[in-house]
Amino acid sequence: MVITKITGGLGNQLFQFAAAKSLSLDRNVPLYLDLSFFNSEENKTVQRKFYLPYFTSGFKTLSAFDSSLFENGHHNFFSRIIKKIKFNNLEYYIEPKGGNPAFFSEIHSPVYLDGVFQDERYFKNKENEIRQLLTM
Repeated sequence: MVITKITGGLGNQLFQFAAAKSLSLDRNVPLYLDLSFFNSEENKTVQRKFYLPYFTSGFKTLSAFDSSLFENGHHNFFSRIIKKIKFNNLEYYIEPKGGNPAFFSEIHSPVYLDGVFQDERYFKNKENEIRQLLTM
């Protein structure tokens, strides 16, 4: 399974989706989106909306409870136990400043992705498949 945190406006959402979808296609695993940003304090000031459903249905979303397990500050003992049982050794990949598309291909599933991934090299190898998923 590949889970990615979706944040920002439409451009960020498309980059995040494309990178995560590319990885999920490479690993032949489902893609889940963490939409907790859209209910966060941070989003109350910018009021971003979740636009991806207007362009694709190539994903599933985490439940509000599952998303809450990944929020900052929710790393207590109880949360860690639930994540370990429910998500079976999930790895975290936080995109480094400036990105690192070369390392992206070495990520294993299950993984939680957190970043903007604004570089086509994250998804270039699956460009055609992703283009087919993005329609209006």
